[in-house]
Amino acid sequence: MDSGSPDCLFHAGVCRSIGIKDVETGIKSTLGGILAGPRASIYFHQVKVRIAGEQFEAMAGFSWELSVAGILGRRGFFENFVVTIDATPNTPALELQRIRRQ
Repeated sequence: MDSGSPDCLFHAGVCRSIGIKDVETGIKSTLGGILAGPRASIYFHQVKVRIAGEQFEAMAGFSWELSVAGILGRRGFFENFVVTIDATPNTPALELQRIRRQ
């Protein structure tokens, strides 16, 4: 989770396993910050994301240069969940509550 990220982002290595045959068929943009280099290409695709038994659709970005496996950002994730983080050292906890929109 990254509340500073406007989008959900994933490493392009997961594309084939979720049905995206060619990452470069997505909507192309550039990304900086959480990459191996200063800027890189990112390709956005509409995907279904499943977290904690909940499923939602999101426009997610995929890049070969992403330095982590995935980021859950504001659009797609935080707009669908209330997130409570208890970071106390004894049994830290994370609670997700789905927001149901009409």
